[in-house]
Amino acid sequence: MGEKNPGTSKRLQALASTLEAVAAKTEPATAGKPAGIIRHNTIDPAKLQATINEMRAKGAAQISLNEAELIKETTRTFEEKIIPKLYRGKVSLPDLARNPSRNIAEMANNIKSILDTDPNEPQPIFIHSPDIMVDANLHAWGAVMCYVARGILNDKKFLKVNESELLAKNRAGYIETQKNVALAEQEAKVVLFSASDVDTYTQTEATTLATLFKGWAEEQVAIIIVSPRPFNLWLKRLPRDVQPILNTLYMGHVVEPATPQTGTMEQSGLNHSVLNILQ
Repeated sequence: MGEKNPGTSKRLQALASTLEAVAAKTEPATAGKPAGIIRHNTIDPAKLQATINEMRAKGAAQISLNEAELIKETTRTFEEKIIPKLYRGKVSLPDLARNPSRNIAEMANNIKSILDTDPNEPQPIFIHSPDIMVDANLHAWGAVMCYVARGILNDKKFLKVNESELLAKNRAGYIETQKNVALAEQEAKVVLFSASDVDTYTQTEATTLATLFKGWAEEQVAIIIVSPRPFNLWLKRLPRDVQPILNTLYMGHVVEPATPQTGTMEQSGLNHSVLNILQ
């Protein structure tokens, strides 16, 4: 969430450390001291330690205040500049979890469970809903804003990719294709990927997508995918060499209605080593 404010909290911490060092070097007066040496200000170790503890507490409180301000500022940036206007004010997962629609609430609760797997690290999520009354984009943005609220994501580490736009650029020629591939090199922590509903890809399109997904997976980027197709059908369209990577990445992180095809592909059908592919 950006750099901590180096002002008041840093000075308090530095002063506390200095006082602590002084206390360690200070020895109580002894009867054997040479005559003529007068100690005017005897340091009370207990009082000094209390002062140090108080200053450290104030420093920690200041850091917490700075973090809260950063989160507030980042939230404002997302709400005013990044979230599509259609969804502003509507992307709260807790609110979606209380929605009277069972499908909307269930999807929100499933996503919350995935987010809580490790509250300090963004998680990859695949989201699909065949219910036309459920807008999975709301839930995806809700997940993004949870990361913002937890202080683990800012606007500079967020990337939104629309696959339809990406494919259109790919068809525009070599330069645009290279721009698409370069997306994998951006220092993103979370990618919101809106999948298209095309049946097949050209060789160039397939290579571009494989490069992006491999690059993000290698950098442990949390890819939140909103797809019009269920996971298995979405996965099978992609190049064979990237399928086992994504199958592993989204294991236990697929949010879609339970069907015989729901979940990741059988490992026995993917005899590739994910580590070998990534290397």
